[in-house]
Amino acid sequence: MHRDTQAYLPSNLLVKTDRASMSCGLEIRAPLLDHNLIEFIWSLPDAYTVDDHKKGILRDVLYRYVPQDIVDRPKQGFEPPLIDWLRGPLKDWADDLLSADRIKNSPYYNAKVVMARWQDHRSGKRAWTYPLWTVLMLEAWLDKHQKRRG
Repeated sequence: MHRDTQAYLPSNLLVKTDRASMSCGLEIRAPLLDHNLIEFIWSLPDAYTVDDHKKGILRDVLYRYVPQDIVDRPKQGFEPPLIDWLRGPLKDWADDLLSADRIKNSPYYNAKVVMARWQDHRSGKRAWTYPLWTVLMLEAWLDKHQKRRG
């Protein structure tokens, strides 16, 4: 816990959170890092901080204020609505990056497959979100870091 508090949090997790939040104009707080709370947690016997019990106290407090099915649900990540973005506000940008003239001679992927999947995605026939996003990121990177291919 001490190593995480002194090294991993300030030099990794909190830095990433700060940068991500500032890039979007968000003000983020880390209430579980309040020094009084940290001192209390560090004063607990080791039995309360091992894997089986380390979130037990937090869960007990949360049960007083939050429905148990919310507290006990599995972790879930945040997934941006890329499907909707690529069919909406990012469609023109993606159309440009995935145009036939632009990617026809790509050494990185089969342009016919990419264009067919982009058409499927745009029409709503099938969502090829993540494979297309990978190609879009590569094409955007190539734009920024290399002179365009033929």
